[in-house]
Amino acid sequence: MKNWTSKIRNISTVTVIFGIVLLGVIWVGLYCKVQSERQLEIDNAIKETATYARMFEEHTIRTLRGLDEITLFLKYQAENGGQGSIDLPRLIKERRFEGQPFLVMGMLNENGDLEASSHVPFVSLNNSDLEYFQAHREGDSGKLFIGKPLAGRASGQMAIHLSRRLNKSDGSFGGVVVVAVDPNYFVEFYKQVNLGTNSSITLLGSDGIVRVRQVENDIQLGTDLNRRMTEKMSASPAGSYLAQGSTDGINRVYSYRALPGYPLLVAVGESEDHIFEDLNQRVGGYYRIAGAMSIVIILFVTLLALGMGQRKKAEAAMRASEERFQLGMEATRDGLWDWDVVTDKCYFSPGYYHMLGYQSGEFPMEQESWISLLHPEDRESALKASLDCVERACNAFEIESRMKAKNGEWRWILGRGKCVAVDETGRAVRIVGTHVDITERKIMEKYQQLSAEVLGILNDPLALFDAINLIHALIKKETGFDAVGIRMRNGDDFPYFVQSGFADDFLHSENTLFVFDKEGSLCRDQNGKPTLACLCGQVLMGRTDLHDPLFTANGSAWTNHSSFLLDLSKEEASKINLRGHCIHEGYSSFALIPIRANREIVGLLQLSDRKNDRFTLATIRIFELIGSSIGAAFLRKKSEEALRASQSRYQALMEQSSEALALIDMQTREVLEINRRFTELFGYSLPDDAPLYVDRVVVDSLQNLDRIYQSTLSQQRFMPVTERVFRHKNGTKVHVERTGSVVSVDGRDLYLASMRDMTAERRRQTALSRDVEFARRVQQGLLPVLPDSRCAIIRSLYCPANFVSGDSYHLEWQNDGTLLRGFLIDVSGHGLSTAIQTSSINVLLREAATFKLSLLEQVRLVNKRAAKYFTDDAYAAILGFELDFFLGELNYVGAGITQFYANGKKIETPGMFVGMWDDAEFEEGKIAVAQGDSFCFLTDGFTDSLAQMENTGFWSPNGLDFDADVAALERLAENGNLHDDASGVCLKVLRVG
Repeated sequence: MKNWTSKIRNISTVTVIFGIVLLGVIWVGLYCKVQSERQLEIDNAIKETATYARMFEEHTIRTLRGLDEITLFLKYQAENGGQGSIDLPRLIKERRFEGQPFLVMGMLNENGDLEASSHVPFVSLNNSDLEYFQAHREGDSGKLFIGKPLAGRASGQMAIHLSRRLNKSDGSFGGVVVVAVDPNYFVEFYKQVNLGTNSSITLLGSDGIVRVRQVENDIQLGTDLNRRMTEKMSASPAGSYLAQGSTDGINRVYSYRALPGYPLLVAVGESEDHIFEDLNQRVGGYYRIAGAMSIVIILFVTLLALGMGQRKKAEAAMRASEERFQLGMEATRDGLWDWDVVTDKCYFSPGYYHMLGYQSGEFPMEQESWISLLHPEDRESALKASLDCVERACNAFEIESRMKAKNGEWRWILGRGKCVAVDETGRAVRIVGTHVDITERKIMEKYQQLSAEVLGILNDPLALFDAINLIHALIKKETGFDAVGIRMRNGDDFPYFVQSGFADDFLHSENTLFVFDKEGSLCRDQNGKPTLACLCGQVLMGRTDLHDPLFTANGSAWTNHSSFLLDLSKEEASKINLRGHCIHEGYSSFALIPIRANREIVGLLQLSDRKNDRFTLATIRIFELIGSSIGAAFLRKKSEEALRASQSRYQALMEQSSEALALIDMQTREVLEINRRFTELFGYSLPDDAPLYVDRVVVDSLQNLDRIYQSTLSQQRFMPVTERVFRHKNGTKVHVERTGSVVSVDGRDLYLASMRDMTAERRRQTALSRDVEFARRVQQGLLPVLPDSRCAIIRSLYCPANFVSGDSYHLEWQNDGTLLRGFLIDVSGHGLSTAIQTSSINVLLREAATFKLSLLEQVRLVNKRAAKYFTDDAYAAILGFELDFFLGELNYVGAGITQFYANGKKIETPGMFVGMWDDAEFEEGKIAVAQGDSFCFLTDGFTDSLAQMENTGFWSPNGLDFDADVAALERLAENGNLHDDASGVCLKVLRVG
């Protein structure tokens, strides 16, 4: 059967090949015949155009020679008889040039002026700018000059000008004789022959300019053709070629001939359409015959092949299926096995061997080979699964187990099997299946579990040091790497935080990454930061190159074969400050994983192993996730430690504060935290009294508290200091000075209230206020009250800034009411002590007045006696005055009160303060007094305010309105514009003499 199939397949193949060869012979033969006949037609066309070119040449030469005889005749006549002696119209009338195809003839003098012309009437012209004139003027070639087609200036008709030079007797240029010929005369030849459509006839100058060319009915003059014909003319005086028309793009066969003795050539072109017209009709027939024969051959071969088509397709499908299966097995690197249960023999595919590192057939194909490679821990479960499939003839089973590779490593294998044949008892006799290497998947699962355990450690409430130590031990245990280290930032360096597996010598040289120059100085980069060594430093400084396969997009560096780094050039090694200690220690595989906290690199996870191929990009990404988790935990735990330290400081501040503190949630009004002082002040404690709400402590309305809180929250976040009444746990009231601020805790705005016990202070102030009130009444009762007299109207002012005043005054009448003696006292400071000092000065001044002393001597005496009442920077200001109505004089002495007002004008009173120095000097002043004068003696409580109002018109004009001035001073006091104790005495003089 197999031989018959092979024979039939061979016959079918031979038949198809024969059909293809036959088709090839037919079409190749047809192509050759067409090309042969095409070449024959071209050869005939070349012969035909060459014949016409010769005829055109002869016609053109005859014409030119006849016209040149005219130019020679005219040249002879002009050079021998003069131009003026030639009558060209007469010569024409005498038929001297009969039969010549000229249009006009003429002679030009050496200036280009037309001297003679056959044109009637004669038109005077200057043709010195024309080509033929300039050509002859430049030199005598002795030849006929044939110019480009030009329009005649007299007739306006296009013409070709044939000219010769005229020489004077001395050989110099004497002018030009010229004959103009109609270009159409040359192409009259075209009408006498039949060259077919789109054929051409051309008279061309050696300069490439067409003298005349006709294609069909189109006549062209002066066209600048390409140089192809002139180049061919220079190569050969006659010839033929195929070319495309430069003006119309039509392919033609050209034949040309150069005219001997003239710078011209003639060319005749016949279009390919005309040449191949008959051939194209014949070729169409050829193609129809060949096409019909091809169809017959194709049908024959097709019918012959269809008989075996179905079988061939089935065989091809089977073969393709086998190939796809084989390619699929090779592409997936999976292994195929086939177990004959009866003989215990197996088939192992090449992929089965290769996945374990063996060559095909390196161990026997039998069940025992598989069993011997199983891991002892997995052998029992794997055998049980296969035997169960034998007994139950299972449709499918799978099991994961470890098998020993040739290099001694254990590879995880996923085995799948299926029963494909059973015996009469239903027991499997043949089982087939596959082996798939899932080691990488198992490693990934293991590392993913490792990543989850690392996260678990980081989420535990452990100190950062303990967490990193546990993570290091876990990575070392689960991965089995020879050395594992974790570096963490310490200043600008990254020493090992924890490590295991590295030798002591290695740690001694590698613990610091700083780079030092030959002088031992620390190397720094352009930003002033220390330079870090080797690949560890490159990763930690973030200087990774994404184009280098050594680095990942996340900034890690890893390799499974590190020895290539030792082959780097000195320049390449110096760029990264390569040390190479890891490589010299034999660590072939290593990974350097950056530990990032946000975007900042704070450490490095360093994994090293002496075996090759310990890492994949997938495992590196898992370790990058672990590095990111460590970095995030590092940042979080640092924040937590800082928060715990902050909380400890907060708790210490809370407990050590002398003020009662409470942290309140104003949304619920619950008191969340209190300190020891709060418990002492209000009797509440937490958590014993929890939940504790504000309304149990605050006596004020809660609406008022909410308003204050909202104002604090929306404006400055600090509550102003206020006094409030709170409630003790036992019900008693507690006076407190309260302030507070809004603080943010865990994203919530809370209110931190601070309270100081003011109960004792309030009692003291109450008692003091009673004492001060009594003192105020006593002090005010001691002030003199004098009625108006016949000499003056008196008004006194007394305005304490507080309950008692440091100001005072005294007035008394003497000499039967004609002498008013008085003084003002202003002691620095406020309160009871100041009031006592004021009273002491008052007593001293009254005592001094009993002595027969001048006003100046009285002040000096008081100054000496008052020194013992003042300490440090305390002092008294005094203004003493005596107004003698009989004499009309005012005597005054200033001792710290430096001014008073007379008729609304300020009077300066210089002098030292009382009580500062025993020997202080004072000055006495004197002014005249008249009836109607007014005086105001004021302490600085008034004068300081008046100093700011000097230009506001405070006083009435010239102080004439005494009552208005006093009322203004009273309003000044009532409006609260005084910032100090203020006293004064105002008087108006009613009588003098």
